[in-house]
Amino acid sequence: VKESRYLGVTVDESCTWRRHINTVIEKTSSAWNLIKILQKTPGCNSTKLLLHVVRAVVRSRLSYGQEAYFSAAKSHLLKLESRECCFLRAVLGLARHTPREVVYREAGWLPLSSERELRCAQYQVRARTVDNSTNVELDATFGRDAADEVRLAARPTVAAKTTPFGSFTQNLIGD
Repeated sequence: VKESRYLGVTVDESCTWRRHINTVIEKTSSAWNLIKILQKTPGCNSTKLLLHVVRAVVRSRLSYGQEAYFSAAKSHLLKLESRECCFLRAVLGLARHTPREVVYREAGWLPLSSERELRCAQYQVRARTVDNSTNVELDATFGRDAADEVRLAARPTVAAKTTPFGSFTQNLIGD
């Protein structure tokens, strides 16, 4: 099997995420027609409403599963950001050549890459919080010595802890 889908995320054999990212970009094509129709419909063409539609329809698709594919090549991840900027430029009435930073500032959004980093950091905080609360429960249930043995047996490997956001999350958590 060269690739498989799990919960809507396409995982390929070499973990390049190219196939998944291209599929996600294709899925946003139908939203382009929706935005164009809403822009021409009286009463539905306010920028605020259209930004909500882009966030609900486009950004939700582009960011789904990002905790899994954050390690994709930068060129693949930039395709996602490019696609989102196309929608934002159309909604905000900006020129095609407007830089991404300006587009995101005008929309009042975090860039997709920054949001990806934030979501991955939040995921790590949640995982550590669950781990810490489990430690407290183990200590209370089994006593400190028995709980230490359970923790040693369930210790994750070093590779599982390595992320490109390590320093960001360490500052956030305080480690």
